[in-house]
Amino acid sequence: MKRRNSFLVIALTTATMATACYDNAEGIANLEAREAQTQEIVDNLVAAGHLESEIEVLDNGTVMLGGDAEVDIDAAREMAGLRRVVSEDEDATDFRQYHTNALVSKSVETICVDGSRYSGAMSLALDDAIANYTNLDLSFDMKRTNGQEAGCDALITAYVDQGAHGGVAGFPSGGKPFHKITIGSLVPNGGVPVAAHVMTHELGHCIGFRHSDYYNRSISCGTGGNEGNAGLGDNHVPGTPTNAVWGGSVMNSCYSANSTGDWTSSDLTALDVLYGVAPQPEPEPEPEPEPEPQPQPQPDNKNSCEGRCGDLDPNFSCNCDDKCEAYEDCCDDYQNMCVDSKPLPEPEPEPVQKPDSCYNQCGGNAGQCWCDEACKSYGDCCDNVDLYC
Repeated sequence: MKRRNSFLVIALTTATMATACYDNAEGIANLEAREAQTQEIVDNLVAAGHLESEIEVLDNGTVMLGGDAEVDIDAAREMAGLRRVVSEDEDATDFRQYHTNALVSKSVETICVDGSRYSGAMSLALDDAIANYTNLDLSFDMKRTNGQEAGCDALITAYVDQGAHGGVAGFPSGGKPFHKITIGSLVPNGGVPVAAHVMTHELGHCIGFRHSDYYNRSISCGTGGNEGNAGLGDNHVPGTPTNAVWGGSVMNSCYSANSTGDWTSSDLTALDVLYGVAPQPEPEPEPEPEPEPQPQPQPDNKNSCEGRCGDLDPNFSCNCDDKCEAYEDCCDDYQNMCVDSKPLPEPEPEPVQKPDSCYNQCGGNAGQCWCDEACKSYGDCCDNVDLYC
């Protein structure tokens, strides 16, 4: 375990870390109790799997993990797998039967960032860092304020550490982001983009991101080892790389003079997985009402026989009966409508040859009667001799 003398770097990660709410040791009455609590935080971090070389204790008793993550007593207990004490009768040494990803609750819709302590390049960089989040379609909106304002579901206060480099933040608890970031006053000397990178990184810790190279800080810092997995706190974000690379993420442990604060593709994937807003289905279009049937125009048959064949009506200017041709008052289309289109009569059937009939028998005998010229003299003509002969 080492003493911390200055803020050196910032970092990011696609993993989440379980923590509890930050208390700043409020309510501890004396130095002895404060030192005992600091030692418990350190012991819990070691029990959770963190290396002592990555645990730092500041002169005021604050415990830091991995260079820029502040850890309080509740967070340390949660990381070690202990339940938080909620009553005097509850045993604080029982181990949890579940674990938390320590993320910001979806019920937190507006995260306010108090930037009232920042001016100049620090102020510009904070605006850019906040825009890095608000420009994405996330479950929360992030806006800059001067302290707590109406409509803030959570508040992160931005502080300045005079004469220092890098930044410091903590992890979420109770469904809310960590409540502060502290940025070294020397960070803007590298330019606004570098300062925006540092602030974006620290805000990333506040909403639950660990360093993307937590397992080997030398990837981005050149030196350093494993911060430890903390048991509950190194959950891999699906869809993001498992191996960190230099410049591969805003959440790398260290930054450089070329840092811009721009999200990488893996950063965007991690933000979308943890806080992305699922696309809402397009509403079903309202069915268009069936058009009301329009009345069909009736034919103007005042001067037509359409539908009037056989009709004689003094209210019309022409007629369509079978006498109209004789009276010369037929409509112009009488022939077409009533004559040409009139069905032809069925042909009469051919007569059938019957006994005692002159059909086809003229000039001869038809059985019991005759069809010749002499039949009348003999009085033996068939009945239909005149019809056929």
